[in-house]
Amino acid sequence: SHWYYAVGDGTLYKNVVKTIAGKKYAFNDKGEMLAGLYIMDIDSGELKSKTAIDTEKAIAALTAADAEQADVYFFGDEETDGSMKFGTVKTEIDGDEYTFVFNSTGANKGKAVFGLKGGAYYANGAKVKADADLKYQAFECTFGEDGKVLTLESEALTASEAKAAVAAKKDVCLIGTSGTIVKSGTKKDADGVKFTVSGYAVTAVE
Repeated sequence: SHWYYAVGDGTLYKNVVKTIAGKKYAFNDKGEMLAGLYIMDIDSGELKSKTAIDTEKAIAALTAADAEQADVYFFGDEETDGSMKFGTVKTEIDGDEYTFVFNSTGANKGKAVFGLKGGAYYANGAKVKADADLKYQAFECTFGEDGKVLTLESEALTASEAKAAVAAKKDVCLIGTSGTIVKSGTKKDADGVKFTVSGYAVTAVE
């Protein structure tokens, strides 16, 4: 039912993330190789804690636009290759397919992308997109010193909520169905609401 890894004297790897033949694998307290999506606390290779993300509810909480950052990793199907995955990964949970993006290089290699990357915003590996039926949606956000979106602070706003937020001088950005954050210009959603954007900030909602 499970794969294990033992050293020369038969001792199993347990509670570790270990590099074997150039690939990283995770093993629980029984020595069983792990597969799938997890939030993990890894300290110098020691697997100190883990939480499986294997339900639709858990996915929704993890990938909400205003979700907090977590250390999320994905390990492949144990029947083929249970190693840690990088880049774009698709997985099926509760009958639905989800796409995640994981860092392929750097200090965060293997962790789910969080924040701005390539003109889009990722919440623990999932790209934040506007609802296909609405075309564009506004989000409260914070901007970094470079003027780009640093974090999303809310789920998608209704048009009236976006208008009120702009009137209250809150930072608001606009995202399309592809996940691209609008940099400037005017955009209309499917209901004909017009958003004016300048330097990534929504300045008017009409």
